[in-house]
Amino acid sequence: MSDTMKIEQLSADNFDELMQALLTAFRAANPSHQEFDLLYPDLYQPTDEKMSNHYVIRLGGKIASCVGLYPVKLNLCDRIVELGGIGAVATIPEYRGKGLMQTILDYVMKVQIEERQYPISLLGGDRRRYQPWGFEQAHTKYSFILTKRAPGLKKYLGRLTGKIKQGKVDELDWSELWQQAQSNPDMCACGEEDLKLKYKRLGRYVVMVEGDKGAHIVAQDIEDGVVIQSYAGDVETLGALIAEKLNSDQWQRVDARLPMYPNKYCGMFKELMVDYGFGYTGKIAVLNVAKAFEIFLPHFNQRVSSLGLRGKVLLKITPGIARVIPAQAVIIEADGNELNVSADSDKSGAVEVELNCHQLVELMFSPLCIGWSYRLAPKARWLAALMPVPYYIPPLYHI
Repeated sequence: MSDTMKIEQLSADNFDELMQALLTAFRAANPSHQEFDLLYPDLYQPTDEKMSNHYVIRLGGKIASCVGLYPVKLNLCDRIVELGGIGAVATIPEYRGKGLMQTILDYVMKVQIEERQYPISLLGGDRRRYQPWGFEQAHTKYSFILTKRAPGLKKYLGRLTGKIKQGKVDELDWSELWQQAQSNPDMCACGEEDLKLKYKRLGRYVVMVEGDKGAHIVAQDIEDGVVIQSYAGDVETLGALIAEKLNSDQWQRVDARLPMYPNKYCGMFKELMVDYGFGYTGKIAVLNVAKAFEIFLPHFNQRVSSLGLRGKVLLKITPGIARVIPAQAVIIEADGNELNVSADSDKSGAVEVELNCHQLVELMFSPLCIGWSYRLAPKARWLAALMPVPYYIPPLYHI
């Protein structure tokens, strides 16, 4: 890499400069784009810790290109796992077409694999643009539409245990909100400090019911209704809160984003649902196959045991068109009770399955896994019965 392409990791002193560079890049296509520290105050703070997540290339002493690499903590299989999240991908218009973004993304992917040792990386953005770095579209959520015509509305009306309060997070009792948040592990995985900042994202407001059986929602108004960004607290109170808002026509149409694998709130949302659809939260790249499988071992073991799955596969992952992700191979064996994942050399009896890194994401994280039961060799088809894995990014965690 030449001196003009040197990559720099930022510090707190660079905060204002980065905010201006990002606005310059994004307002070239969208002149009304909001300031990044208002959109995502949990990601952009003038501290060394937060700013060190940003990597830039300077030309002529100015930031020409930037990529953010943010730690994303998610609740996966009832434990907190840190993954890599990529955002703030930008090049100043006058410096585009010089290969800066390719250089900096190559570098950041290596940081994830070699330095931070993330098993999985996440980002949004255009599918084709990011495929060269191993990213593939992943389908990870339901979208439930709630209205006052829901079959279960009457069940929840009149069951509020306290008064409804509504406002920005700083206008309400944060200590009680945090206490309620802990009832939903998906929402509080990032920790108290970061969750409060996520609640402050632009356009979000909190609707809460206080008390021993309290609950709250983080909502965002959109053109045709309201999107629920976060929810926590007592299930029945949460249902009563939503029902009251719908019945009073304060909310006429609500979009609730739910995980593909149900949590304790999903039954309540289904009773208030009139329609549903499917959506996706972005792209995924599997950086370390063995570590990715180990994250979901509790899920795999449950599936192997309940279905009595047996078989042994030598899973070979090739980079395909991916620029940085290395070729990998693991032995995956189901014995009817649990799944064992290893990198040992005992390949006896194993059926060889070769996928590129994009196909692996499709198999593990999307409903397209159903098609793999026909694309795999007959003795390896049990692998598709393990998929998709219980992976979920709450809307407030999007980058």
